[in-house]
Amino acid sequence: MLSPANLLNGASFAKFLFDRPILKDNPHQELLDQDEYFEVPRNRAPALVVCATELFERFAEATRAFPAAQIDQGLWYLLSYPFDLPELLHNPEIASELQIRCMRAMQIPFRDYYAHVWEPYHGTAFFMWWDLVSYERDTPFESAALDALESILALPSKRCQMAALHGLLQSGHARAVSGVEEYFADHWNELSSEDISWMEVVRDGKPLRAG
Repeated sequence: MLSPANLLNGASFAKFLFDRPILKDNPHQELLDQDEYFEVPRNRAPALVVCATELFERFAEATRAFPAAQIDQGLWYLLSYPFDLPELLHNPEIASELQIRCMRAMQIPFRDYYAHVWEPYHGTAFFMWWDLVSYERDTPFESAALDALESILALPSKRCQMAALHGLLQSGHARAVSGVEEYFADHWNELSSEDISWMEVVRDGKPLRAG
């Protein structure tokens, strides 16, 4: 069985996250909560950031053996409870170079996996990704996050574009606003009324207008 220390390497970590049955009810969640292998020691936190970054950088290869539902569940474990990777990206005890590399690498799962997955994908981890990954204004983290979001928005995949818009619409940064406006100008005629209504609510409740 994996230990908290030796799970933090590429192949083992991907298997640990994704090679799990889907948990559908509270009793199964309680069993997960009792799993000691989800407790990563504080001094191993930098290793978790590195491991997550390397997972993102080779995401398509690392997830090839797992169905979409298990990938979605594993991403929720990584991005929220119990690993809470976004919190580590703001931990001052972890080198900023590691944190920024991880933030920039987050575009790769969208580019190499989410844009291409053919099976029905009913999960929410990719769509909610940039809700979970917060970033402070006027910091290198914000710049890295906006770089990633702009790259995702430019992908020829509507599901990726919607996920990026979800993050950009809530940013409020002038660069994010400019990117969203350019997207509207280029894609307005491709958007459904449901798309537009959703984006109005996400942004600030105000009507969006073409041009």
